[in-house]
Amino acid sequence: MLTTTTLKEAVDFVDKNPHRRLWKLITEASLDKLNYSVAERAFVKNEDYSGIQLIEKLGNLDEKVKQKAEVACFFKRYDEAE
Repeated sequence: MLTTTTLKEAVDFVDKNPHRRLWKLITEASLDKLNYSVAERAFVKNEDYSGIQLIEKLGNLDEKVKQKAEVACFFKRYDEAE
């Protein structure tokens, strides 16, 4: 669904059909698109404190490249982060 619809439509679907795995997928998709408000909401729904801290850290970074590198590290994609 995330590949065929917009992120907003996917979030609306998950709101109606909540599940931890679906929220995790929303988190990954929103972080890849650097949409931090949706990612933070998904982290809260999953009660993921380290993810919320990541959002705060990303907000303090000034360059998109550094933000994307931090996101890649969070998902353990270290080659991409380099």
